[in-house]
Amino acid sequence: MNVTIYSTHCPQCNMLERMLTAKNVQFNTVVGKEAIIERGYKTAPILDVDGKIMSFAEAVRWVNSMKAGDSDAG
Repeated sequence: MNVTIYSTHCPQCNMLERMLTAKNVQFNTVVGKEAIIERGYKTAPILDVDGKIMSFAEAVRWVNSMKAGDSDAG
C-alpha cells in the first residue's frame, strides 16, 4: 500500500499524521502549500492511498476503520 499525506503541518495535518502513526501505517509526507496547489488540491491535508484521494474527513474515517497494525484497510 502506498500512502502519501499532503501536509502544511496545520493542526489537522498533524492530527492525521499522528493517527496514521498510531495505526502503524507507513506513509510519505509532501509538505508545502505549493506542492498541494500544483496537484490541484485546495485544502490540506489530502491523503492519497494507492491513488485514492481523500479529504481530511474521509481520511479520518478510513484510518478509524483500521484495526491497530492493520495497514491493509480500504
